[in-house]
Amino acid sequence: MKDLTCSPEPYLLVISGHTLKALRKGEALGASFAVLSPIKYTKAHPDILISNLWGGTD
Repeated sequence: MKDLTCSPEPYLLVISGHTLKALRKGEALGASFAVLSPIKYTKAHPDILISNLWGGTD
């Protein structure tokens, strides 16, 4: 995703993100839809604060 500048036509562009910042980048690229994870605390991503996903800081 980091090298894309727009959605590759005629394909679907799907964004998977852990932060609001990642989802906003997907939106700017014209993503067809996004997958947000995690929605609950996980040991795999201890640095991601779930409250930050819903209106907090990135």
